Amino acid sequence: MADIVREVTSHTVGYLKYIYKGTSQNTYEKDMYLIFPKDKNGNVRVSEQELRFAFVQELINFSKQGVPIHYTVETPTKSSYHFSEKGNNIKPEIGNGRAGQFDLVLHDEVGNRKCLVEFKFNNRGIDELEPSMLKLANPEEGDASVERFFIHIVESSDAETVKSIKEKLRELSLKHRIETTIHYVCISLNQREQDNTGGIIINEDFKFIQRKKLFP
Repeated sequence: MADIVREVTSHTVGYLKYIYKGTSQNTYEKDMYLIFPKDKNGNVRVSEQELRFAFVQELINFSKQGVPIHYTVETPTKSSYHFSEKGNNIKPEIGNGRAGQFDLVLHDEVGNRKCLVEFKFNNRGIDELEPSMLKLANPEEGDASVERFFIHIVESSDAETVKSIKEKLRELSLKHRIETTIHYVCISLNQREQDNTGGIIINEDFKFIQRKKLFP
């Protein structure tokens, strides 16, 4: 399943960069079914929603090639979580609170969960990355056969963007004791420095280092 998600992600990147360029230049081709909205000042607005819809569109295209994949959206988690109180972030609590949601879950032919996916936009602070990471890492959400993907999109990037994101991931790894591997992919729509990444600026398997017990 991981190989399938990586291939779908690769196609998603190409499509997003294509429609981002078209939207920015007001050139709307016939195959640009999804486009980015613009704000009142005419600036392109990017969010994780475009990433989610483009990913599902490419997933369906892949399925039509003979590998049917079933998926659910805003899928309830199996565990309960408590990440905030009265709008303020608090120390994460697993097993208390209420069920969360995964942005997307891929299933096999009998409905079993095979891959959990979370999408995020922009180079957010660690407090905004942490809930998605902890939901994905929770072993109660699935055994080691269930793949976990965190797919992150930024509108523009340079070397400092990559450095900043990797520092946040390292900080999270030092903060929690979690043994689950998460496939982390970061997509940039507009790279300010020319390179040959094709829009994927980070593509790493990320594993939290044991520091303290978080899950019961």
